[in-house]
Amino acid sequence: MPSEKDLILIFSIDGCKFSIGIEDLIEVTENLELSSNYHSEECLGKVEFRGSEIPLVDIKKRLSLPEEGQRICETAAIVKVWDAVIALPIDSVEGVFVAGSGVFPFPRIMLMEEDAYTFIYRWNEEFVLFMNLPGIYNKDAINKISNDGQSTL
Repeated sequence: MPSEKDLILIFSIDGCKFSIGIEDLIEVTENLELSSNYHSEECLGKVEFRGSEIPLVDIKKRLSLPEEGQRICETAAIVKVWDAVIALPIDSVEGVFVAGSGVFPFPRIMLMEEDAYTFIYRWNEEFVLFMNLPGIYNKDAINKISNDGQSTL
């Protein structure tokens, strides 16, 4: 169970609140523009980040969230997963907060992606799902996405 002093970034995707540990976050960037139109099942394209191209990962597809038409991504959380740097498209950022005491384990039996979430936080009368990025993308999958934009795992 996380310590009460752990910091989390809370953000929204399609009106749902998610969080990641601050140790996984590099930065949040706005006015995102694709530098490459490369598109695959798991990669929406490549984006420029500090002089390199990194994959813009379709996190909604991996988490089995509904796809609603063509999505324009303007904001992304740049995160480190395993040894790779990727961009996760998000709608908005609530901020960085201390993980409070209202934390409880997620019932994994309810998940399509068994290791996708590990905890639920209660924040401002809402539930926030804590993303387990290494559980969503194992090392082989994230290396494949980083190298060629897609994964078969």
